[in-house]
Amino acid sequence: MAAPAYWHGGLIVVTFDEGSNAAACCGETRARQPEHARARRTGPGGGRIGTVLVSC
Repeated sequence: MAAPAYWHGGLIVVTFDEGSNAAACCGETRARQPEHARARRTGPGGGRIGTVLVSC
C-alpha cells in the first residue's frame, strides 16, 4: 500500500474460493488447468467465494 499507485483512489481486490467442491452454476465451462504442480483438478470453479476490497 506504500506504492504510489495506491495513494489516490487505489484499490486492492482479493478474491478467494471457499467452496467445498468444484461445482458451479449456470452453464460455466471448465477452465484450463493452471501451470502449478499442486493444481491437479480442473473444473468450473467453486460455489462460494469471498472478496476483500482495500482502499485508501
